[in-house]
Amino acid sequence: KETIEATLLSIDDVVVSTDKDGFITSFNDKAIELTGYSKEEVIGKKFNDFFKIIDERTNEVLTCPAQEVIKTGKTISLVNHSVMYFKDKEKHYVEYNSAPIRNLKNEMIGAILIIRDVTESKQKQREIEFLSTHDYLTGLYNRRFFTETLSDFDKKALYPLGVMMIDVNGLKIINDAYGHDVGDTVLINIAKAIEEISKEIGIA
Repeated sequence: KETIEATLLSIDDVVVSTDKDGFITSFNDKAIELTGYSKEEVIGKKFNDFFKIIDERTNEVLTCPAQEVIKTGKTISLVNHSVMYFKDKEKHYVEYNSAPIRNLKNEMIGAILIIRDVTESKQKQREIEFLSTHDYLTGLYNRRFFTETLSDFDKKALYPLGVMMIDVNGLKIINDAYGHDVGDTVLINIAKAIEEISKEIGIA
């Protein structure tokens, strides 16, 4: 028992356990580091008194995983679209697993909740997804996006439909005379102007 507890409390994920009434009974070092709360603050308190798991798509507060496990007796997990706010008030994307704790008589005596902070990997994933459909320099949609979405707009209900193609005159001269950094600034400013003009009537 001591070996298992020591292992759970030292792993690099948040580990929280509760009794059968949902009161927190253990809180590992990673939980202290990530949430900003001390053991003294949370031990003996309900999980939802401090932590709420929110569906980022609906902004709905989800049922406390530990309470759901205690109610159903089943292991549950969620790996997408969940966020939590801790003491720092910052948004953290999380994945979690929760399972029942049973004694030797197979009686449920509580639940264990393991939470992994995936904020960094989530942000990297979104950056990759953004760059797959946007120009790196200007942030405008790229050719791939227009190629993939043109069919969605090419419908009689959306006619008349037009496509504008714009060439920046003298860009090579600007790059040669003042350097590519200045040329990039010109493109960024032009992109902002196009985006501002088109935001009410189209897509840039």
